[in-house]
Amino acid sequence: MFARHRLFQVLAALVVLMALMIGPAGAAHAAGTSRYAVRPAHTLYYLNVEGGSTADGARIIQWYEASGTVHPNESWYFDAVPGTSDTFYIRSYSDDKVISVNSFVAGAPAIQWANQGAPSQQWQRVPVSGGSYKFRNVATGLYLDVSGYSYASGTKLVQWYATSGLNQQFYLDGTV
Repeated sequence: MFARHRLFQVLAALVVLMALMIGPAGAAHAAGTSRYAVRPAHTLYYLNVEGGSTADGARIIQWYEASGTVHPNESWYFDAVPGTSDTFYIRSYSDDKVISVNSFVAGAPAIQWANQGAPSQQWQRVPVSGGSYKFRNVATGLYLDVSGYSYASGTKLVQWYATSGLNQQFYLDGTV
């Protein structure tokens, strides 16, 4: 009886130690991960989760920020897809949801969704001259694009065929 009780205590201690090493459930990201403001090269506005929404399906838009303050719904993490060096989940600081597409057609909106590890949520970062990047969706092969090359605040982001337009090129600003 004593041996069984002692074994139970040792196993319970091991479970506690493992939990401390792994972290709380859902904590998949290392502390200290850099946050970025993502800015379309043609406007230098900010990629923004529309209205600060935390809902699955909220649109990703470009937004002009006159105050110069980067808000939580305009801050992004780039979480590497395991086994890759240039492919990422682009995760919102405000709610940990990732930029996704839910259609294979050109013009489909970029939205946020809880990360399910799907290829439609993975973006290959393609360097462009001048320090900017393009982002190609792994599932569709289409690129993140400010719709219609618009300069309007509130314009939705979509996926589109590759172009040389600045509306498909993005700067990653600092740690915000």
